[in-house]
Amino acid sequence: MSISFVPDFLQERAFDAVADFLRKKLGYVWDYEKRFEDVSKVVKDLKNDRDAVRDKAEEDEGRYGRAIYDNIVEWLARVDEIVAEYEKFKEDHEKNAGYALDFSFQNLDIRYKRSERAEDIKERVNELQNEKHDTISRWQGPPSSMGFALPTVEYEELDSRKQKMEDIKKALEDSNATMIGVHGLPGMGKTTLVIETINRVQNQEPMLFDLVIMANVTKTPDIRKIQGQIADMLGMTLQEESEYARAIRIREKLKKGKNTLVILDDMYAKVDLDVLGIPSQSGDDKKNLIHKPGIKSSDLSGAAQTMTETKDIIAGAGQNLTRQIDEEKIEDASIGSSKVVKAAQENQKGCKVLLISEAKRVLSQMDVKPNLMISVDTINLDDAKKLFTKKVGIADDKNSDLESLAIEIAKKCHGLPMSIVTTAKALKNQGRPVWEGTLKTLERKKLTGTPEYSTKLSYQLLEKEELKLMFLLCACMGQDAFVSDLVRLCIGFGFLEGVYTAREARDQVQMLLMHLKESGLLSDSYSNDRFTMQNLIRNAALLIASENNLFVLAKRKLDEWPDDDKLRRYIAIFLHHCDVNTEEFPQSLNCPKLKVFHFHNNHQHFKMPKDFFQKMKELRVLVLIGIDLSELSSSMACLKKLRKLCLEQCINLDKDICIIIGKLMKNLRILSFSGSDIESLPNELKHLSKLQILDLSNCSKLKSIPPSLISTLTSLEELYMRNTSVEWSIDNRQKSENKNASLSELGHLNQITNVDLQIPSVAHLPENLFFDKMYSYKIVIGSSSTHLEPDFKIPEKYQLVRYLAIQDKDVAFDIHSQKGIKMLFERVENLFLEELNGVQDIFYALNLKGFPCLKTLSIVSTSSIRYLINPRQRKHHEKAFPKLETLHLYKLNNMEQLCSRVSLSSSSFCKLKVVKIKLCGLLKNVFLTSTVKLLVALETIQVSECDSLKEIVFAEEAQDTADESKRPVFQQLRTLTLKSLPAFHGFCCISSTEHQKILFDEQVEFSKLERLELSCIQIHRIWSGQNPPFKKLVHLEVNGCGNLKSLLTLSMARSMENLQGLSVSECDKMGHIFLFSEISNDSENKVCNLAID
Repeated sequence: MSISFVPDFLQERAFDAVADFLRKKLGYVWDYEKRFEDVSKVVKDLKNDRDAVRDKAEEDEGRYGRAIYDNIVEWLARVDEIVAEYEKFKEDHEKNAGYALDFSFQNLDIRYKRSERAEDIKERVNELQNEKHDTISRWQGPPSSMGFALPTVEYEELDSRKQKMEDIKKALEDSNATMIGVHGLPGMGKTTLVIETINRVQNQEPMLFDLVIMANVTKTPDIRKIQGQIADMLGMTLQEESEYARAIRIREKLKKGKNTLVILDDMYAKVDLDVLGIPSQSGDDKKNLIHKPGIKSSDLSGAAQTMTETKDIIAGAGQNLTRQIDEEKIEDASIGSSKVVKAAQENQKGCKVLLISEAKRVLSQMDVKPNLMISVDTINLDDAKKLFTKKVGIADDKNSDLESLAIEIAKKCHGLPMSIVTTAKALKNQGRPVWEGTLKTLERKKLTGTPEYSTKLSYQLLEKEELKLMFLLCACMGQDAFVSDLVRLCIGFGFLEGVYTAREARDQVQMLLMHLKESGLLSDSYSNDRFTMQNLIRNAALLIASENNLFVLAKRKLDEWPDDDKLRRYIAIFLHHCDVNTEEFPQSLNCPKLKVFHFHNNHQHFKMPKDFFQKMKELRVLVLIGIDLSELSSSMACLKKLRKLCLEQCINLDKDICIIIGKLMKNLRILSFSGSDIESLPNELKHLSKLQILDLSNCSKLKSIPPSLISTLTSLEELYMRNTSVEWSIDNRQKSENKNASLSELGHLNQITNVDLQIPSVAHLPENLFFDKMYSYKIVIGSSSTHLEPDFKIPEKYQLVRYLAIQDKDVAFDIHSQKGIKMLFERVENLFLEELNGVQDIFYALNLKGFPCLKTLSIVSTSSIRYLINPRQRKHHEKAFPKLETLHLYKLNNMEQLCSRVSLSSSSFCKLKVVKIKLCGLLKNVFLTSTVKLLVALETIQVSECDSLKEIVFAEEAQDTADESKRPVFQQLRTLTLKSLPAFHGFCCISSTEHQKILFDEQVEFSKLERLELSCIQIHRIWSGQNPPFKKLVHLEVNGCGNLKSLLTLSMARSMENLQGLSVSECDKMGHIFLFSEISNDSENKVCNLAID
């Protein structure tokens, strides 16, 4: 049939169009399964693309400090959104048996609509895949823990120092004092006074600074070393090459900042703070009132008359709060301003810096204001007598026959605290003849000679020769040296009596260091694994060292070597970062008595002459750092008495040198190739039967280790192999396939106590795991860039800790079949878990003993985990995590609760101090009320980007918070950070409603809160109740809290006696900071802008 008035060709086209339309629509019904398969395939491809882009972005940002482009961040978010949509689509498909085709009209309609949805998802996925990502990040300078505690010092209360301590304390508390200087002659005790003052200030509540960093500058500043000290105290690892890039990264970290004090000790000349990465505070940075877009100003027409009232509100708010109200900067709403009032800048965007120097001139060059330069002089005679008698041990013996001598000796120390202390400790327990001889010598000394003599006296009166040699070696090693390096040096030198193992040597060295510290000759450094020495003592020690034929040169130009007569007498030569004249560098040195040669090259891979060591046949310790070894193999062949050989960061470390080492240096105890370019170990090293420590860390080119080589090193106690490329053999493969050593060889080493290993996968682990018996281990299974983040940093190489990281991404990996790994859980101290499959519950699945030794637990990107502890049918109280101090949970998409309703013993979680949670999308609360009573040590809670989180504490029963005995009490909580929590209702939201979300009320008790940071949480009020518990609050930051109309009520403002920093930004509905009426009435409220320096 045709329609006469419509041409045939149009009829055909219309018919075809209708047929295509019907075919397509019917195809949606009939071909649903194919469309589901197609969309599943393209989503899988998109997820792979996303993971590749995300991994690259995380590496660029975390490892290299690059900024990720906004379009990349947006693209990843859109991909996550569509993947989530597909997962919901897939879940419906699987629940309904794929919506099988039948004659139900309803099912046909569903198949049609789902086909449409599949096509829509597929089309959007294709659009995302077509977007190109040629560049992911841009250079911005490397990206940015509480700093280490300052060392404890022996400090005596002296009248001469009380005012000086008070001056330093006032300067530290003065928010306008951004640069402080302490100066005085050597030996005055400047550093001791500063450290003691800061420790006292920090031990008060609240602490004055969140972060205290200390670094030594010295006469010849080593910028990289100073940057390293700062980074260590920030918990950072600096991998950048240039000093500029390292400085940027430190600066970014500090500026993210908390309230920070940086102490630079031992200043001899002006230093550029920017080069070190320390953000300075200029006058331009200090503004009392800052306006930014984001908060609407209220009607301020009556603001002027409220000035006096506002001052009354904040009266008594503590000396640390500078109150300035600037009428000129209060804007009237009629101007139409839509501004943010930043009520206080957090420490003026920079750090407070305290400089310690011998010269006042240096402080002036660093722009320290004259009124902030504090001079430390000699102490008076009464204090000198008091200090001397106390340190010599006769302060309580008024009838001592040595008292008159003590007074005379104290006088002759000229009021120098260091000389008084050192001399007194040297004379302690000595007889009267020694005291009389000391007095006669001091009578001949001038002021400048006294410190040198007191050091020499202490040295001479040391009981044992090994203690004297230890003291000289400490001086030769430089400032803030590693204890582990000293242990290695002592093992190499071979002078420790009755010591045969590396562990015994470590214990003996620690004991000797303790004796030297008790003698006043050594000091604690900024971390426990280092030691240091005061400059005056070091200078005197180096003079003594030269008299005892030890030659030391550091950071200077070596134009001319000592004469032949001196070289023949030397027993040790230390060259630290020296500039050498390559043209006049000797072809060989005639040092027949030399036992130690340490050369840390300052030039890029200096090539040493081939015969350089020919006349050093008594050499015991050889350390070469940054050297070209291409011509050294012949002269090294004569060093048959070597006990310690370190060829670190060297090039051309070839097989020939290794063969010589193995064949001829059979007395070696320590061998280190750390950071060198060695590619394979030769079989000849198996002859090193006395080797105790082998360090191959950071040998990135090392791939080959012959089978059975490691197992022949039967005396080996310590093995360091982090960051190598060794292709370990797998035990259950054919021997013909095993061209490399396997980790099972370590099981043959009965002396092994400490390993540092990076293992490619679980498949490479020995069948009979033995690491649980070790004193210390750091084992990383798999690879990840997550550990580059400060929170997940792998412990340093020489740290003695039991650390285990499992980050094996192999989907076939089953932790339940790994009995050896699960045995490690009983003694592990630091545990990092990433992408751990098949584990829903950490406690019941991994260790029913509750991880009795665990101190730090980090769980990352593990989608299967739902709980830390989920109840089972067990009748007794569970003992869980009794020593746990730090808990990190990151990207746990299915985590529902930390602890479900389970009965825990009182020791569970009793030492937990820090909880950090981020990107746990299903987590609705952090603690149950029954768990809170166990958290007696909890100091820090940080929760961010958890989309479902409603509250921090969940009341299991409504009466839990009504009953005072069951109310949540946080006895030690000092820091609370809540960021990007869209579903958040309150800390314990019993009193919150959908339209009135309250952060805190009287149902929760905390009395020590010092820092509160709120960002992007939609609360309406911070506090509801009669007695605000904010007395100790020091810092308050509020950002992006769009429902807040005001910040503080009168009662809250009055309670904040210690507030130092107040920052508010991007709170769109906030009309004012202070609410002058307890009853909210926007039309009548007046506003005053408080500025806090």
